[in-house]
Amino acid sequence: MQHFLIALYLCGIAALLSSCAGTGGVHPGVTAPPPGETVGPAPRPGQTVLSYTEEELQVLGNTFAYNVLKRLNDLRRDRNVQPLLRWHRHLEEAAVGHTQEMARNNHLNWVANDGTTVEDRAIAAGYPLGSQLLDGFIGVGYFSGPDFIDSMMRIYPIDNPFVAARFVHVGAARVGTRWTILLAFPSTNNKTMVFEWDDDVDSPVFQGSF
Repeated sequence: MQHFLIALYLCGIAALLSSCAGTGGVHPGVTAPPPGETVGPAPRPGQTVLSYTEEELQVLGNTFAYNVLKRLNDLRRDRNVQPLLRWHRHLEEAAVGHTQEMARNNHLNWVANDGTTVEDRAIAAGYPLGSQLLDGFIGVGYFSGPDFIDSMMRIYPIDNPFVAARFVHVGAARVGTRWTILLAFPSTNNKTMVFEWDDDVDSPVFQGSF
């Protein structure tokens, strides 16, 4: 299930005004990021690596992706959830395209005005997406990745995809205060993927593909 958040929902008008203070009504696409934080990765020419650990993102100097990935994996470590997530460029590309479209057309929806879905974007970017193996959150009203993630954990404490063992990759994007965070598990060339329920993490855990 894909999750949907508008900052006014449950947070209240006061929280929205506080989180957006100083924007002065400027279009979200030109809102400045926090000092020292880049908005989205900058892949190197000829780059072929598709997924990254926290340590690899830190070496690359990608503070945006690192901050998102580290907060998500810290939540998983706290709950003994495996595997830890890896940042994936194709999911990031899908998240960037979707967030830009939401900002450009001033809406907050999983489907773009032209009918394109985030699944469409992920597949077009090259991610080997299997049926029902993509989830995430969209939202508005947050400058910080960790703040957005923590808010989603408070609002959706049960069956939250951020701490679901069935996902292995993540990609995210922010335009102004609009966010898209996507989590996914790649398809395995039409093999049968086997999951077993783990009561310790209250989630299905991937056992292998056959």
